[in-house]
Amino acid sequence: MLRTTLAGIFFGSIMIASAHADNAGLNIMLGEARRNCSGISKKINDMKTMAGINTAVTGVGALAGGGAIGTGLVKAAKDREIGNLQELLKHVDRLERENPNLTPTAEETARFNEAFKAYGENVGQVESDIDKLKRESKTLGNWRTGLLAGNTAANVAGAVIAGGNTADGDLTSAISACKKSVANLEKARVQAGFDSSTNPQALLAAQRIITACGRYNGEDLQSIDGRAKGAMFASIGGAVIGGVGTAASAGANSDQTRSGDKDAEKNLNTAANVMAVGATASSAVATIFNGAQIAAINKAAATAKNCEEALR
Repeated sequence: MLRTTLAGIFFGSIMIASAHADNAGLNIMLGEARRNCSGISKKINDMKTMAGINTAVTGVGALAGGGAIGTGLVKAAKDREIGNLQELLKHVDRLERENPNLTPTAEETARFNEAFKAYGENVGQVESDIDKLKRESKTLGNWRTGLLAGNTAANVAGAVIAGGNTADGDLTSAISACKKSVANLEKARVQAGFDSSTNPQALLAAQRIITACGRYNGEDLQSIDGRAKGAMFASIGGAVIGGVGTAASAGANSDQTRSGDKDAEKNLNTAANVMAVGATASSAVATIFNGAQIAAINKAAATAKNCEEALR
């Protein structure tokens, strides 16, 4: 009888000790989860802020590139008008050299009537308008160069920001530690759940953390990084294209080129306009990638927010 009683006391003590151990283990795992899952939200929100800044930067680059395209097209129209008027002056000069007393025939008059209708035979007015158009073309060329330079600078900044705005080792390690703690907490909660003496509030707190923070298992940080890399490469491409376009525009608009070989000037202007299109497209693609990265970050940010609310 005494032996039976002692055995009962012994096994009862073991059960009580085991229950206390389960409760202690749950509390330890709760503390570990609260410690390892805290602060992640700030890291993710910092990434979101940088992605937003980069979206604005590349968006400005796209606007600058679009302005360069428009300016280049207006400049091309001015240059064509200059060329047409210069051809008219050459024709008039040729007629005067061939026969100073020659009166233009009806056919010649009709041929140039459309272009000369605003001038009559006022060659001085034509020359004045050519000078005016040249000044306007020069100004437009300077604007195009400046806008392309702005686009290039925006793409360079965008590439730098995107390259650094990835889920670095610190964030990856923090989320991994949180996920491990949640897994340990889940095991401890199951064990403590068999003990009727376990504090129900501790079980509820554990379950809230397991449910909210367990969503990190469904987060794909690689998709965030992939979009950042896409933005980076698009911005690098835009910076290279924009840099070439800026040089071409500046070369085309230099006094030496404008007063020299017209074919060289035309080719440089064409190259600058084409590069403006390419640089603008690259900025637009980078902006799209940045927007997609923000969407992916928002999902992770929502998980981090819900997790940290459950930790309280």
